Parts: sequence; structure tokens; C-alpha cells
Amino acid sequence: MKVNTIMLIGGSLDSFANFRLHLLQSLLANSSAQIVCVYFGNKEGVVVPTINSERCRWVDLKGSHISNPIADFLPVAKLALLLFHIRPDVILAFNAKPLFFAGLLKRLFFFRGPIIALLEGLGIGFSFLKSESFSATLKKKIIFWPLSAYDRWVFLNQHDRDIFASLKILNPRSETLLINGIGVDLTHFSNHYSEQITWRYKAVGFAGRLISEKGPQIVAETARLVHLEMPDVEFHMAGRMTSHSSNITEEDINSWLYSGAIKSIQYYSDSKNFYRNLSLILLPTTYNEGLPAVAMEGQAMGLPVLLNKIPQTLHALNDTKSGYLVEGNDAETYARLILSLFRNYDVYSQISKQSRHFAEEHFNQEKINKRLSSFILKNL
Repeated sequence: MKVNTIMLIGGSLDSFANFRLHLLQSLLANSSAQIVCVYFGNKEGVVVPTINSERCRWVDLKGSHISNPIADFLPVAKLALLLFHIRPDVILAFNAKPLFFAGLLKRLFFFRGPIIALLEGLGIGFSFLKSESFSATLKKKIIFWPLSAYDRWVFLNQHDRDIFASLKILNPRSETLLINGIGVDLTHFSNHYSEQITWRYKAVGFAGRLISEKGPQIVAETARLVHLEMPDVEFHMAGRMTSHSSNITEEDINSWLYSGAIKSIQYYSDSKNFYRNLSLILLPTTYNEGLPAVAMEGQAMGLPVLLNKIPQTLHALNDTKSGYLVEGNDAETYARLILSLFRNYDVYSQISKQSRHFAEEHFNQEKINKRLSSFILKNL
């Protein structure tokens, strides 16, 4: 009896370790297939995750998910040889670089089976799709041929699907699946403290990479405004510097800490350890992500979430019920909402209850990955 092989191709091992493990477990549980997890590089030095199955194999292409594509000849050549040798029955690609090169290799007949794109958001790699500049127009022409090779697409928001459809990148024959975020483990992300206790913390948290698109500078300004009226409110950040071109500078970070605007900044390998000491979440993001994990995790913890209102976040929470979507990404508005919540326990308590309820209804990882697994395993 032939054993099917599923190949997952991602940008970095970090993206697998933080966001794809439950999907891997779902695929293993719902099929007898062999799974090969391929990643372009491991610049962060992440340890290969432990999956309790002999059917899961890991392959490092020894490249980088953020390098110039011109420098990817050897990693892509390794991927081509891997496809020729393994001959997987289906491919799932995610992150910009794997999506481009997997589609290109399909066009060049290194792979003939079904190929699926999991678009987690436009991110940095596909941000040019929203631009009309000459270079963006040229890039759109370059990616059209590889990306139109995909048979199936998974989108995390309607905004991204509309963009790909309007640019005619979606093959008319391709199937699409729309899910509201990739989901979270509701058992892990749960708060055992009462709303009364979390409210009394008077602690606001920001979680994300320390880049300007995520908005840590707006959090710092919000903290300054809040402290003018309520100096005992604490603001904390969970994140780390990356090789991103729009990193927040060390000078900015030191000034926030020195002035007392931000109480602490550190990286958490398990973000639950960060959330458990907070009262609410603030994420003034302008980043082209699918649906912020912070919004899903924070609400699962029963924390009110304040988000910038952009097309990608419209369904990330129930506005005014499980949190707030803020027009204009304005620090003064964020500060006003934070002060209001810390002055009115009844309102805070109600939103806290609704946030957990919203997460249970929309972000159940088990249900989402069951749908995603069925979509991947179709016709195998």
C-alpha cells in the first residue's frame, strides 16, 4: 500500500516551531501520510521541535528566509533535488519566499501534484502588492507566473483574498479556503485569575516584533499620556529585535525604559507567561499580517484587546464588546480607552468575559486545523 507524502515548505524553523506544530499534529492524526517539513533557514537558532511521530522529517535548506532572492540559488537547487527525490503527493507552502519558489518549481515541472498556498498575510514579502510604483508593478509581473500555479489557497482574511483576486494571481480553477486566523490552543491560553484580579494589575501589554509597523512607538506615546492622569498604570513589552530594516532603535528602547513610560521589555518563549500578569493588550499595528496572533491569544486569556482598525483586523474582535478597534491608530484615543477601562470595573469585567467567549467561538485551534487538514488532505 502506497504511503502518501505531504511536504510543508516554510521560511524559517522559527515559523514552524511557533505557528505550525498543531497543524502538523492534526495532519498526523488525520492521515497515515509521511510529512516532510522544509525550511529555508534557521537564523534564530531555534531547536528542531519534538514531534512524537516517526512520520515527521525536518530538512534545512541552509539559506535564509530574509535574504535577497538572488542569493538563493543553492537553497532552491536543494529544494528542487528534494522534490525530484521525494516526489511528494501534495505541497503546502507558506511565507513569501517559499510561496514564490515552490510555485516556480511547479511551473518548471519539478513537481506535478497539487500545491497549496497558506497566505498568513502580505507581510514584508508581498507588501508591494498594495503599491502602484514602477518597482512594485515589475515585481507583480515577476510573481504572477509562479503564484498562478497554485491549485488551492488558504487566506486568513477577506482583504488578502480580494487583493490576490483583483490582481488575477488566483488561478480561476483554484479552490480557496477562508479562515479567521490560524487559531490558538484555548486550553493553554486561558486565565485562571478573576477579572477583579487582572483589573487590579493596571498593566497594559504590547507583544510583537520591535518594528515600527507593529507600533511600539505608539504604545510608548500612549503610556506617556496615560501616566499624566494615572501614573500607577504599568506598560510592558514582549518582543525582540530582528534583522528587519524598520527595527526600533536601541536609543528609543533605552529612552522609554529610562523615562518610565515602559516598565519592561523582554522576549518570552511562551507568551502566556507575559499575558498572565496583564490587564489588557494594546497592538497599534499597521503590519500586513493575516490576523494578529496577539489578538487571538489575548482574548483567549480573557483580556480586552485594543487594535488599530485596518482591513486585516476587522474580524479580529467584536468591537466595543471584546475589545476596541481604533480609527486612525491614535495614541490619544488609546489612552482615553485605557483610562476609561481602569476607572470602570463593570465595563472592564464585561469586556473581559466577552473576549474569552469571542476567542472560544472564533479561534478554536482544534476546529480551524481540522478544516485546514481536510483542505490539505483532499483527494489523497
